[in-house]
Amino acid sequence: MLGKIGATCSLRKTLEYNEEKVIQQKAICLHAENFLKDADELIEHVLYLEGVPNVQRLGTVHVGETVPEQFKTDLQAEKEMLMLLSEGIAHCAKVGDYTTRHMLEDMAEDVDEHIDWIETQMETVKQVAGPRYE
Repeated sequence: MLGKIGATCSLRKTLEYNEEKVIQQKAICLHAENFLKDADELIEHVLYLEGVPNVQRLGTVHVGETVPEQFKTDLQAEKEMLMLLSEGIAHCAKVGDYTTRHMLEDMAEDVDEHIDWIETQMETVKQVAGPRYE
């Protein structure tokens, strides 16, 4: 179960909704424990730099109909995030913002671990369950 992010629902509210469903044991959460913390850290850092964080421009939430399909959409989202973080790291290095660069490098490391985990799960499903899981 996923809360949808839209014009009337912020990222924070969606994450809180999902967290509540996990607490109620009506959903399971895979690798989401750091999302809210990362979002808060980035927002605080933007405010510290006297910027205005824009959390209204959000991407689409993709939900697979089967477990392998969900892993595939999750893997694509993680790879896109890693690409964005890599671009941000390169930009920070170029302009000499080493504090932000370090934050983004830590996030990229977490994303890379998520990618490895998802790929392992996809391979396990393929080997153990094969077409029965689809």
